[in-house]
Amino acid sequence: MKNSIKYWPLALLIVFSAGRSAAQTSEHPWSLGIDGLANILQGDYNNHPLSFSGDLYLNYDMGTWFSLSAAFSLGELKMKLDPNEQERLGYPPELRTDYTSLELYGVIPIYTAVFTPEIFLGAELVHFNTKSADGAAPLPAIPAFKNDAFGILLGLAFEFRIDSRFSATAKTILHLAMTDHLDYYPIGSNDAFTTFGAGISYRFGKDSASQ
Repeated sequence: MKNSIKYWPLALLIVFSAGRSAAQTSEHPWSLGIDGLANILQGDYNNHPLSFSGDLYLNYDMGTWFSLSAAFSLGELKMKLDPNEQERLGYPPELRTDYTSLELYGVIPIYTAVFTPEIFLGAELVHFNTKSADGAAPLPAIPAFKNDAFGILLGLAFEFRIDSRFSATAKTILHLAMTDHLDYYPIGSNDAFTTFGAGISYRFGKDSASQ
């Protein structure tokens, strides 16, 4: 599961190598957006089904080639255990981790046009709670378990300008959590999860240079 992480640097390199063309600067530096996303956990179990999340973000264009975004995200991560894992850990067949995260990241457009590929890098604070999928049975305690963790964000997005105000965006984000407890596995390596989906944003405000 975690082997898929190694392909991320290659994907970012391919997109970054696409080249930069003439820049276009929006007269509306602020944007507010919402995304619907699917999630896949890269954890320590053998089966991590697809799950879902959403985020709300605020972005500010600080220049032609850089913008700063703050986001709030909430979602879930699912895990299915095979019989050997259930017997060894004493867990039910299915687990679910509900999470919320506060994210801050910088966005760099590869080039700016009507269709704009972007890469971004940032950090997040994740709060999470793992339980059985039906919520009925409490899980065995894990020593030194914490419900909060920092994480690193690596992302790739494609923005399509519908008009001067509205944009549609497709994105994928790799969340590298600084904890091995997202999947409630007692002893394992740090967990990660990938989100991917699409959304829409609305631009507002007035660029001081255009006033």
